[in-house]
Amino acid sequence: MLITMMNTASLSGDALEEIYNNAGAYWQKKADRIWAAEKRKEILGSAALLERSLSIYLGTKDLSEHLDNVKTGKYGKPEFSLHPDVHFNLSHSGGWAMCIISSFPAGCDIEKVRIDKDGPDLEMRIAQRFFTPAECEMLSRNDKCMPLNFYRLWTLKESYIKAIGTGLSTPLRSVGFSLHEEGEPEIILPEDTPDGIYVREIDAPDGFAAAACSIGCGFESCDIRTVEYEYET
Repeated sequence: MLITMMNTASLSGDALEEIYNNAGAYWQKKADRIWAAEKRKEILGSAALLERSLSIYLGTKDLSEHLDNVKTGKYGKPEFSLHPDVHFNLSHSGGWAMCIISSFPAGCDIEKVRIDKDGPDLEMRIAQRFFTPAECEMLSRNDKCMPLNFYRLWTLKESYIKAIGTGLSTPLRSVGFSLHEEGEPEIILPEDTPDGIYVREIDAPDGFAAAACSIGCGFESCDIRTVEYEYET
């Protein structure tokens, strides 16, 4: 299993043009639908991160069979149509992109921690809509840590939902987490959930929260690294 991150905010115009020209039709269509420059940069940066990560994971730069055949599944999760045994997931936020690649279903999420000038009211309203009562109660106990803990919970939940691949058809409040000062968060799943679900927080740049989820494989041998874009030569 491989988890990577890339600073997409630093990508130059030349780099973005090269990424777009080399990206497959799936990524070009996604980029073409985005007008906001920073969001488009994150989409193309995610495509570049996937290519870089896949090259590391497979040990080759001959990736056309994978990258030229990306499709979305029933619930919108992208996958390699010719290589269903290679699972991947992407996330981007605030000028950073994150990728996970595994031989098992997996999901990841990275979020920039945004602190509202009016206090944590907005996060609390969102939590009351999408989080479990226990999570909301935990958030309400500490206003000082509230923004960070909100995004820690959000990334944990998103990574789980993305790993199981059912998208928004699975409510975020269907899974709960208990955060601890030390050690990994405790996951609270419905009683009928099968065994073999692993979730952990991932070290992220300052001001960000990140998490990953794997179904069927733990993170003991996971390779976690930050990478940079490499120009074609």
